[in-house]
Amino acid sequence: MTDAKKVLQSEVVAVKTRWADQVKISKAGPESPTAPLPIGVQRCVPQPEAASAFDQNELNIKLWVDSLDPKEQKMRVEVLSELPAPLREAIAEQTLGRWQKLVAKAEGSWRLETIFTWVEDNFSELLLLLPEHIEQYHGVDTNGMTIRRYTIVELQAPAAAESDSSSQNSDGE
Repeated sequence: MTDAKKVLQSEVVAVKTRWADQVKISKAGPESPTAPLPIGVQRCVPQPEAASAFDQNELNIKLWVDSLDPKEQKMRVEVLSELPAPLREAIAEQTLGRWQKLVAKAEGSWRLETIFTWVEDNFSELLLLLPEHIEQYHGVDTNGMTIRRYTIVELQAPAAAESDSSSQNSDGE
């Protein structure tokens, strides 16, 4: 087994050991010419206490490694949580950018544990990347106090655009 493969394997084992039930591993089968690549490490990051005002209970993040050499930066991020597509893409892009910076600074490491910890630490900030998908409302906490809460919503097509296009159709007749 090559050193790079051992490093990746040890990082995957460390992530699985630390967050056992929150982690799933996927990899190419032995019949694949690139086996074991790609390797996917998925963690369902639970909502931290600091993000308790959000109606989002977890962020399901999957990190993909497509090369055994971290210097090649062949990696991808998928967000599997039920969120609006633009927000999933923004979270994936932000996470990938951060992960690439971490890997670039590390000597031969994938920094898997570090990036999953970063996602947990930045849970609220990631959800707020596209504020147009956030709606605020008032709820009540366990002590009966009114609190501000946040829910994530799909953007609706503007009604004005629909009425403009229908009026153009009737004008053209």
